Amino acid sequence: MSSIDERVKKTIIRELGVEEEINNRTLFVGHLVTDEAASMNLLIALEFEFEIDIPLEDLEDLATVQDVINYIKWRCRGR
Repeated sequence: MSSIDERVKKTIIRELGVEEEINNRTLFVGHLVTDEAASMNLLIALEFEFEIDIPLEDLEDLATVQDVINYIKWRCRGR
């Protein structure tokens, strides 16, 4: 697992208070994120952790943990 994978999962666990095991296929909506406030807190935490901006319209395409990992790797490429 890459450091981005680990950091994404640790951020999710910390921000959402998830105690169960999450994997790359874990769905956000309906499984991890149950309300808009939790979603926004997670978004802000990921932006802070990776020093990127994540536009709200991009959230619609981020359904699973793997989607978030891929998105962040794409946004952080070339650093």
